[in-house]
Amino acid sequence: MSYPKLTAKLPEKESSNAKNYGNGKETISTYNIVVLNKKDKTMPMKDLITCRFYMGRSRSASVVYCSVWVHHEKCYTSGTGNAGGYGYHKESAALDEALRSAGVKLSRSINGTGETEEALKAVAAACGFRKMLVVRN
Repeated sequence: MSYPKLTAKLPEKESSNAKNYGNGKETISTYNIVVLNKKDKTMPMKDLITCRFYMGRSRSASVVYCSVWVHHEKCYTSGTGNAGGYGYHKESAALDEALRSAGVKLSRSINGTGETEEALKAVAAACGFRKMLVVRN
């Protein structure tokens, strides 16, 4: 299925809602959006967006938790979200909620669509970056 291109709008007011679930939950994947930092010659690359996904450690865990941090000089914001249940892409649903918690507005919902990387790239584009490297662990 093809969706219209995603765009994002940064919040007018910064938010600090993200949580590091690392002590109580298992990290299942991490995305880092790295961009060229033209303003600082000593550090040419910059980690613009960090996004982590977690799940409980029990075998019956089904809820995916997401925390996202946007480290931009004009707008530092962060948020958290989660998604449970079955039958859809929970990482993108949790990211959709985390971005809303951070005040970031996407042009359309990515809830369950699997467009995790596309959404993070849209946020980086809203920060003014066109060239970026996506590092996924």
